[in-house]
Parts: sequence; C-alpha cells; structure tokens
Amino acid sequence: MIISIIKIIISACIGLFIGRERKSHEKAGGSRTLALVMIGSTLLPIISLKLNADYNFDFTRLMAYGVAGIGFLGSGVIMKNKDHIEGLTTASTLFVLMPLGFLVGLGYYALAIVTSIIIYVILEQKYKWKED
Repeated sequence: MIISIIKIIISACIGLFIGRERKSHEKAGGSRTLALVMIGSTLLPIISLKLNADYNFDFTRLMAYGVAGIGFLGSGVIMKNKDHIEGLTTASTLFVLMPLGFLVGLGYYALAIVTSIIIYVILEQKYKWKED
C-alpha cells in the first residue's frame, strides 16, 4: 500500500512538472490536467497487477483501455481555427503521459523521471526557437 501511494505521489509530481511548462505558455492541458492524467495512468497498472495477483486477471487489458481512453481525451483538445490547427502538442503530451504513468505504476522510476525531463525539454524548445 505504501509503495502504491509513493507511485501516485511521483506521478502527480511528474504531471505537475510537465504541466507547469504548458501553463506557463498559456496552453491547454496545464498542471492539474496533466497531473490527473499521470495519476490515472499510474493507477491502471497498480490495479491491473493487483487483479492479476488476486484473480489471475490479464493485467494488460486495463492498460490497453487506458490508451484508447487517452486517445479520446487527446482528440478533444485538437481544434481547427480558420487556417491553422491548435492543440496537437497538448494532445501529444497527453498521449505520451499515459505510458509514462505506466512506467511509474510498474516501478520503473528512473526511466520515468528521465523521460519526463526529455519531454519537458522538448516542450520548452518551441519557445527557445521562437526567440532566436
């Protein structure tokens, strides 16, 4: 139980960290949204592994449904405004957070943290290039 709580706290921190970048540039999918996506995607493997241990449940099923669900959520943030499309980066960020949460839920903390930093750097690069 304590390990699961630690996983949720790590997930929330990662979501808040990446969401801070989105919010600082006034983009959709800020800290709260991304933290909730991270928590949800971390809960899926935690629950799946528990069901597998208790009931011999195929633990990959819940995670597969999570990927489908995040695709639905991501498609909701993509908007076409006249001649341009907005929200693709936010949708991509939501999508990449799902497997990132899986990593935390499965206990791959170092890989999740390194990936989070890479995601943050990639998101920040757009604004660095605009300044040049």
